[in-house]
Amino acid sequence: MSLLGTIFPNGPATPGDAPLRVSIPDLEQLLTWPDLESILATSCFEGAGSATIQKDLALPDPGMSRVCVLTNGESIWRAPRRTEPDELRRRLPGATLRIEALEEVHPPLAELAAALSCPAAPVYINAYAAWGNSKGLALHYDYTDNLVLQLQGRKHWKIYRPTRPAVRGPESSAYKEGIQAAARGDATGTPDELRRVRAGLFWEGELTAGEALYVPPGWFHEVTPVGVPTLHLACAFSAKPGESTPAPPAIRLPEALRGTGQS
Repeated sequence: MSLLGTIFPNGPATPGDAPLRVSIPDLEQLLTWPDLESILATSCFEGAGSATIQKDLALPDPGMSRVCVLTNGESIWRAPRRTEPDELRRRLPGATLRIEALEEVHPPLAELAAALSCPAAPVYINAYAAWGNSKGLALHYDYTDNLVLQLQGRKHWKIYRPTRPAVRGPESSAYKEGIQAAARGDATGTPDELRRVRAGLFWEGELTAGEALYVPPGWFHEVTPVGVPTLHLACAFSAKPGESTPAPPAIRLPEALRGTGQS
């Protein structure tokens, strides 16, 4: 059975309204550590694949790559396209490495994105790698449906019920950013709203290699490395500004997991 057939055995359908988890055989073959090293060397910085990764690059400075270093709950550095490997390695201890739009440069992920996409909701795939135990991103929610694929190692997850619809707009962004700031310990945050979110804990546990997790829009989540090398993919279904994500038509997880709230 194909990867998609394993994740979505019942064929096209609207996803459930809660996070769901399922185990996937051979999931790690989608992207290996050597694959990641090769992509960094040939596609993200100066190299033969640099033109591909630059396609439709929505960055203010075309001299910047799609490589971010995240720590303490926020992005602290986006790598310039002219970056020496030693400079990247120097910034990685205790941090999370994010590489964006891998569907543009890695054929197995291009195939997966194409299979999951539809005209109303194309799929974009980012990779997250970490080696320590510090959060890359603070508590947050996404405006998109997300399919998380844990390829190597494991991560500790906390998922919280939504408190507002995940619709883009100034008010929604301010609400989300206030909670994120409070989670980072920033004095500009909204601690009362943070407490309200944390009171709605839905599920806590580890996602381990070979598991997939579906996280709907608006569901807060907090993800922490646990001191072992970890690599996961986040497949995001896009939405137009001002709208929530269209329900991805290819998602239906096993009926045994639907609506249970936990695995």
